Amino acid sequence: MRKTYVGYMVCMLIMCMLLTACTYEDAAHAKRKEKGNIEKADTNKADTELDTVEEIEKIEEPEPVDEDVTTVNLNELMVNVDLDTGYEKLEDINSDKIEEVAIDFITDTSISDKNVTSISHGLMTITKDDDDIYRMRRFDESGHILWVKPLDVTSIIQRLYMRTMKDNGCIVAIVSSPSGRPDFLLSYDKNGKLLWKKDIYDYGFEELNDMVVTESQDILLMGTTNVKAASRDIKIVSVNKDGHIVREATFGGSDFESLYEVRYHPQLGIVLLGHTQSHDGDFPIKGDDTSQHFLACINKKLQLQWVRMTPNGYDGVLLSGTTIYVMESAISFQTRKTSILALDSEGAKIQEYKSTTEGLWAPGMTLLANGYLIVGHRERLGYEQGYGLCHLKIFNEELELMATIEDVSISPREIIATDDGGFILKMVRPIKTIPQPAYISMIWYDHETVLEKYDASYKLEWRKTYDLYPDSLQIEWIKPLSNGKVLMESDKMKAFKELKKSVNPSFYKSYSDDRLDYHLEICDERSDEVEKKE
Repeated sequence: MRKTYVGYMVCMLIMCMLLTACTYEDAAHAKRKEKGNIEKADTNKADTELDTVEEIEKIEEPEPVDEDVTTVNLNELMVNVDLDTGYEKLEDINSDKIEEVAIDFITDTSISDKNVTSISHGLMTITKDDDDIYRMRRFDESGHILWVKPLDVTSIIQRLYMRTMKDNGCIVAIVSSPSGRPDFLLSYDKNGKLLWKKDIYDYGFEELNDMVVTESQDILLMGTTNVKAASRDIKIVSVNKDGHIVREATFGGSDFESLYEVRYHPQLGIVLLGHTQSHDGDFPIKGDDTSQHFLACINKKLQLQWVRMTPNGYDGVLLSGTTIYVMESAISFQTRKTSILALDSEGAKIQEYKSTTEGLWAPGMTLLANGYLIVGHRERLGYEQGYGLCHLKIFNEELELMATIEDVSISPREIIATDDGGFILKMVRPIKTIPQPAYISMIWYDHETVLEKYDASYKLEWRKTYDLYPDSLQIEWIKPLSNGKVLMESDKMKAFKELKKSVNPSFYKSYSDDRLDYHLEICDERSDEVEKKE
């Protein structure tokens, strides 16, 4: 998204300036043409062939540009703003302790980072490769690719959900860009063989928002549907492992409902976090507000159990057993107060933590191995000063604040709980700007990824900064795992990406095809070894 948006804005800016320049030039040309026509009419000179050198030279001389015509110099409009971003590279700490696993495949980071799922004796990932083909890969814990298969889609994927079945097969839900619809639900076995493919619209969805595989191997599809004009409801469909509908239900009112986040627990059922504009129906707004957030619980039979409305904002939800933790924020023009609610299985409040300072909840939050909740909080320094450094807050099951890690340099995009009781912070930040017109404040073009590992005592073990693609919009593919290992692109693959910039596309395509054939050849042998382990 960031790369597409920045490129779009730059292209639109240049096109506008070129259009302005062309408009001025067209006006000048029209004025000169009108002047020439008048002179031609006055002299009433017949059209004759030019025979002399003097006449030829005369007609080839460029006419002077009128003084009232403005000439636009694009280079003068583009200025290199020397903006102090406050960037300081963080010092690497004990980086030699990091167990990095080099993964040797080509990938587009815009999709792959969110689509890695654990299976027995390894991992499975879906990536968009640089040849614009989506591929599914299975590799072992050492980073060796066992097989790679093309995903059975040709459209441009906007969002992708991948969930693992008990037999190490997987269910993949594809949400395409509007121009590339329809959307699909696909089932693959553990060797990447396509078992079946269904159109999402056959299940009655306008848009799919999430997917869950239950303990009974049923597949819960959650999204929205347009039941009538000027109305949108939330829809849940339960399908079996063969893709057939078991049951379905629709929830909403006479206006618009949106679905933000979904959690599932075998005892609780489905916990939804959403937004409504309806004053009636399943999520009726309380009071005179035009819209409100809601938290709802729906059982396995797709029956609504309870709803909790709030005029504030719900920022995220986590489940720990039958306890529901929800991040809440109260927003006004100059203040933002944050809190965490602990709810029981009936939606009643058990505990509440209220932050003593203004701020924002960071995107990264998770449950540690001991059941403690960890979340990032960006504290506000003041209305004009903005937000300062991020703090990590760790709570026990009763929402008692057990520890605070002060002044984390970057707000965590993701927090990965590790098996040893600690956690890894994954942080991505922009570090450089590009030349831009003076009336645009900032355009970022280079990013870096920072990983920090903390032990069970919340002490920093190691830190490392990655910037595999300096002076580039591309973000490196890095995936920390719960076992403490870090998956990343191999040097061989990075070198190839740099090399392909200077070679013709046909060379790159043949190279990619050779690699694909190679992996398909070795997959049978390695798959047999995996089957024996399983």
